[in-house]
Formats: sequence, structure tokens, C-alpha cells
Amino acid sequence: MSRAQEHRVTIERRGRSHKAVCSCSWKSHVWNELRPAEADAWHHVFGDEVIVDVAAIPDERSVPAATAGGSRSGAQVGGDRLRAIDDLVQQARDLADRPSPYTRGAAFELWRRSGESRGLVTSAVGDIEELLARHDRRNSGAADSEWLQLITAKRLLIDSLGYEGEPARRGGALI
Repeated sequence: MSRAQEHRVTIERRGRSHKAVCSCSWKSHVWNELRPAEADAWHHVFGDEVIVDVAAIPDERSVPAATAGGSRSGAQVGGDRLRAIDDLVQQARDLADRPSPYTRGAAFELWRRSGESRGLVTSAVGDIEELLARHDRRNSGAADSEWLQLITAKRLLIDSLGYEGEPARRGGALI
């Protein structure tokens, strides 16, 4: 097992403070900037190594497209598809942060943004479920603004699947 597999480090942000936290219970100093926390995390995982073999780090993005799997529905996932999934997740999170996302056609916007692809939306839901699981591990299941944002984004993505097979419409009105 490589050192990168033993240590799964995340950067926690609270207000302006950043802190690296590892699954092995190690924690960095609290920093007012992101970069020093990232540097602490790097040093914890890789020591003084400057060059790291990316293939040794367990991440589906470092796996060739033909063998990618996990929450990406086992489909062949290329760089463009990964970017599309990540963009859809970010769009869902942005829409979830807006006031009254359910009443402003957000689900339809996500469906349209996905290119009307059920697979893309399903993969984005899987990614948000992973983010929720990480959040639960970090915060002992406590709900906060990030949790609310992720739950809302997941709900919007699931609601967007309701537009599958329907004529183009926005919020119930044909366009």
C-alpha cells in the first residue's frame, strides 16, 4: 500500500481559516490562507518528495478512460466527460445556493446543461453522494450550510431527470 493510499487528506475551511485533516487523525496548523494548508498536507502524505508518480495515487481521474469506474457508473469516462460531470455538479451547487432554487426552473436548467443525458445526471448525483459521505465523515453527520447545499443540489439533479423525454419546457411552460 502506497503512502498516498494510507493517508487521505482533505482541506477544511471555516470562514477564512484552512486546516489539513487526514484520515489517520493527523491535523495541520490552522492557516488564514489555503496554500500553507495544502503544503502541510503534501508534506504529511509525501514527505520531502517533489515528484510523485500520479498513477500511484488512487483517484479515478488518474486511471485510463477504458478502466475508469466507481461512482462514474462504470462507463468509459474520458476527460471531456469528467469535466462535463464536474461542471454539472458545480452548476447544481451554484443553483442550490440561490434563493428559492426549486421555483426558478433550476431543475430544467440542469437537464438542459447535461445535454439531456440521463447518464451524465446520474453520474453527477453519484459525485454529490460521495461529497455528502465525505462531509458526514468530516463533520460527524452534523448538518451545516455545505450539507444543505449538497442535499439541495442532489435533489435538483434528481428532479431534472423528470424532464427526460418531454418537449423543451421551462418550469411547466412550453418554450
